[in-house]
Amino acid sequence: MKTCRSRTIFLVLLVSLIWSACTNPTPEQASNTTQPSTMTPFQKRFVHHVFFYMKPEATEADRAALKAGIMTLTQIETIKEWHLGVPAPTDREVIDSGYAFSWLTTFEDGAAEEVYQKHPVHLEFIKNNAHLWSKVIVYDSI
Repeated sequence: MKTCRSRTIFLVLLVSLIWSACTNPTPEQASNTTQPSTMTPFQKRFVHHVFFYMKPEATEADRAALKAGIMTLTQIETIKEWHLGVPAPTDREVIDSGYAFSWLTTFEDGAAEEVYQKHPVHLEFIKNNAHLWSKVIVYDSI
């Protein structure tokens, strides 16, 4: 009788441990799912994302000139964060990689983005560089 009870207790403990292992995440899994991310979203920001498409006859000098022109925009004080990128070497059906440059900026709010739109540096950039692109697509989000 004592042996049977010991076996039962042992089996109950074993099943409990197995059940616990199957239903509770490992420390690594827990850190991936329950801990806050170290990344921070653009909380309460106005996001302005611009895609520049070069003219078919554009040269490397034209690309360099447009890149330099875009970089002048970083002087505008209402920009909180910015990123100038080029198409990533990815190839999936949903990816548009026909653009030359991606210009991503964030602003405190829509009013700050409006200051950017009317800023002399922005207006000068358009005046000096519009001849370099065939198309510009803008996505604004909040």
